[in-house]
Amino acid sequence: MAETIVARGTPSGRSAIAVVRISGNDCAGLLAKICRSKNIPTENPRKMICGEIFDEDGSTIDDVLVVYFPEPHSYTGQDMAEIQCHGGQTVSLAIVERLIKTGARPALPGEFTRRAFENGKIDLSKAEAIIRLIDAETKEQVKGASRAMKGELGDLTSEIREKLIFVLSRIEASIDFPDEPETAEIVLGNLASIIDQIEDLDARVHRTGDQGSQVVFYGKPNVGKSSLINAIAGRSVSIVTDEPGTTRDAVSAQVTLGGLSVCLVDTAGHQEDLALSQVDKEAARVAKEKVENAAMLIWVTQMTAPEPPPDFSDLTPLVVVNKSDLAVANVDSEKSVQIENEEGRLVSAKTGAGVAKLIELIQNRLTEKFGPADGLPISTRQKHSLDTIYRSVKLADQRICNKQLELAAEDIQMAIAGTNELLGVDLEVDVLDKIFSEFCIGK
Repeated sequence: MAETIVARGTPSGRSAIAVVRISGNDCAGLLAKICRSKNIPTENPRKMICGEIFDEDGSTIDDVLVVYFPEPHSYTGQDMAEIQCHGGQTVSLAIVERLIKTGARPALPGEFTRRAFENGKIDLSKAEAIIRLIDAETKEQVKGASRAMKGELGDLTSEIREKLIFVLSRIEASIDFPDEPETAEIVLGNLASIIDQIEDLDARVHRTGDQGSQVVFYGKPNVGKSSLINAIAGRSVSIVTDEPGTTRDAVSAQVTLGGLSVCLVDTAGHQEDLALSQVDKEAARVAKEKVENAAMLIWVTQMTAPEPPPDFSDLTPLVVVNKSDLAVANVDSEKSVQIENEEGRLVSAKTGAGVAKLIELIQNRLTEKFGPADGLPISTRQKHSLDTIYRSVKLADQRICNKQLELAAEDIQMAIAGTNELLGVDLEVDVLDKIFSEFCIGK
């Protein structure tokens, strides 16, 4: 018997309305105990019913609208109800507390959506798309998440899975009955089709990296990192002065560039002098930490004294030469970097020259790394599963050509396991716990 859970479906705070959600076997019974109405909600399913929620002493808590969804035609697949009350934290909390006292229990984060998944209303790809839609920060991200919620990722994965199962059956049949020469051709033809589908799917996704889209600007003191970030953001993010070393802590700003939600990070000036103050050493440590965890690096140097970036990151930085409005004189050729007369790499934060092109370069690099802004949003875990499927199918293709059928069968089984992970088939409970813990309470 499924416990009946309750939670607010809207954030706390002052608002016009708030929503309280209930789901579970005793949903109808709880409504009967706390709701007075001319028309009984449970006898008028999927219709908004006017009523009032009353307290234990019979006094009215609030006039509300109630809609009841009998199983299995509800979001969770269970008996479910939503109560719309007046906004404000106190009113909705009072209704939640009334339901808890009557027999419901507080819902865990994402428990409504988890029940929908466990009751077969949605597969895991759709469930995870819901949290991506909630977290979307741009219209493009909304589009991608909506497509995933409608089943684009799950449907493509299911199609690939069915083809893999067919291929596996043919390989196993060929192992048992080796006198069928056409089997290899059938298998190779299907594998080629599957590889094309996976590559097409991979081109449609947008990976949400663990580090997010953090673009870290670093460079020597007073090269104009802060001014450049302010120019890109179109607002004052960091303090700008002529005095070197103004920025000590890492300063960040969230901006939207071409539909991508990007976090621009300004860091303290890079110094190699060992005789630094304690504050400068800590600033250098924070800057290095940001560089090491960046999604993209921009090494900012200046026209009058261009220098190459230090080698302490696996990422290849985009080298940007700032202060292009100044004349070049007395450049140390041993320290200098080649100044490319390329808009975007040669910029002036002061005049704005090259900044628009630099923004375009940042967009292109992030799109190349993470996929299109309106792509199907997938997590690092999902991307790992997709990569596993691709590698396993490619390897199976080679094994078939080399007549290593038993090994090819193992590769296909690994690929099928990858599709299972994307769809949530036979996934470990602790993995599901982690996925749904990312959801807000009430969803």
